[in-house]
Amino acid sequence: MSVSAKQIEPPNYTQIPNVVFDYWLGKLKPAAGIVLLIMCRKIFGWHKSTDQISKNQLCKSSGLSKNTIQSAIEELEGAGLICKFQHKGEYGFEANTYGLKIDKPLDIIYSETPDQNLGGGGSKSDLGVGQELTQGRSKFDPTKERPSKERPTKDNKPATPALSEPAFGRVASSFFQKLKEANPKIKAPNLDKWANELRLLSKDSDHGNSIEDIQQVIDYILRSKPSSNGFCWANVILSPAALRKNFPKIWAEMNMQNKNSPEQKIETDRKLAKKIVEEFKKLRRKDLMTGPGYIEFNNGMTSEHCKIGEKNFKEKCLHQLKKRNLSVKGLI
Repeated sequence: MSVSAKQIEPPNYTQIPNVVFDYWLGKLKPAAGIVLLIMCRKIFGWHKSTDQISKNQLCKSSGLSKNTIQSAIEELEGAGLICKFQHKGEYGFEANTYGLKIDKPLDIIYSETPDQNLGGGGSKSDLGVGQELTQGRSKFDPTKERPSKERPTKDNKPATPALSEPAFGRVASSFFQKLKEANPKIKAPNLDKWANELRLLSKDSDHGNSIEDIQQVIDYILRSKPSSNGFCWANVILSPAALRKNFPKIWAEMNMQNKNSPEQKIETDRKLAKKIVEEFKKLRRKDLMTGPGYIEFNNGMTSEHCKIGEKNFKEKCLHQLKKRNLSVKGLI
C-alpha cells in the first residue's frame, strides 16, 4: 500500500543557533554539549525565553547521571551560556529556571572576514541568539566579553585585551528576578544598562569591588529588615544605580553586623580555644580539659568552665591564663 504525500506528517523542528554546532560543541565536554542541546529543545523549541527544568528531566532526556548533569550545568554557567535562577517554595528548593545566552564568541567575530564566517555563509544566521554584526562588529552589550583595541607597549608587544566580565549580566538578571519575587508588579528593566552600572560599580573604589562583593551586598540588602524607624535597604535599593550610590555605606554596615553576629563570635571563640589547647599541649600541661563546645581550666578543687559562644568567653580564658602566668601574646 502506497502512502500519498498528503498522509506524511512533516516533522517538528527546534531552531538551534548555528554557533552551537560550529563552535560550542567542539569546546564543551560531551555531557555539557548534550545538556545544552536539551535546554535548547525545552526553551527555543517551545518559543520561550526561560524554562523551569529539573535535574530529573535532564537525566531522563540525556541518560546521564545527576552528578554528570550537575558538572555539565556548572561548565555551561562558567562558559556564560546559561543563566540559572533558584526558587524556594513552601517545601524547600524547587527546580531551577534556566535561560540561554548563546552568543558567537567575540574572538571569532573580530578575527573573521565576511567570507571566513563559520558555516561559510557570512550571514546573520551564523550568529548566536540576539546578536548582530555591523561591518564585522557587534553592537555594544555590557554583558558580553569584548576586547579593547590593542595598543603597542614600550617593547612593541601588543597589550593583553581588556575584557569585561559577562558575569555582570548574570548578576543583573539575578538581581531583577529576586526583586520581582518580592514585588511581582515591578517593571522589567534594561538589563544591558543594569549590567553596565554593575561594571562601573566594580571599578568605583581604589581596589575595586569584585563580583563576589557585589553579590554579597545584594543578598544582604534583600535579607534586610526594617529598623525601628521603618527604614529598610530593600525598599530603597531597587536598581544597580541606587546600589552604586549607597554601596560604601551598605558595605560598612554589613561588615559591622557580620563582625558582631553570633556566628562570627562562635568562630572567633573556636579559634581562641584551639590556640589555647595547642599552647597547653606544647607546654605539656594537664590542667586543661576539652569537650564539645567548651574548654575547662582545672584549678585544683575548683574549675572554670568556658563555653564557646557565651558572652564573656574570651575574658574568662584570658583571666585563667594570667593566673597561670602564661603569655597571652599571640593568642589574641
